[in-house]
Amino acid sequence: MKQTTITLILTAIALAVVLSGCDLFGTQPDARLQQFVDDASASPRTATDMQRHFSPDANDYGSMNTLAYWETSFFAFEDGPFALGPIAVGDADSRYPGSRTATSSIKNNLGPTMYGLTAVFVTDGLDWVIRELAITVGENVDEFKNIAPDGVWSIR
Repeated sequence: MKQTTITLILTAIALAVVLSGCDLFGTQPDARLQQFVDDASASPRTATDMQRHFSPDANDYGSMNTLAYWETSFFAFEDGPFALGPIAVGDADSRYPGSRTATSSIKNNLGPTMYGLTAVFVTDGLDWVIRELAITVGENVDEFKNIAPDGVWSIR
């Protein structure tokens, strides 16, 4: 009888965790990337909501807490909403032991073009956060802000 009661209690707790959407193993890379794009598309949005998806080791991390930073990037508010294609999570990036690399595509509201996206994730506690994010925009650099000469917008 006592074992049945304990089993029922543990089952109820497990069910409550699953139904509440709690992730016992932290935020996974594909979920983190989708959450970031959702926050970039949100209205209203805050810089801290977007910054929280990145590793404090990202080069621009200190600047990401201002909306001015995002308004001069691929993620300018007027260019949203943004849409991700399917996300594939792969192996580690050799520069960051234990990391994971994800690839996808992304579009903004400026047109139907899906641009290549690569993100490198590192762990922060149980969560995966973005260490690097690069969007390849190719030849169409004139409609984007802060694009490097090689046609890649990036946070490194």
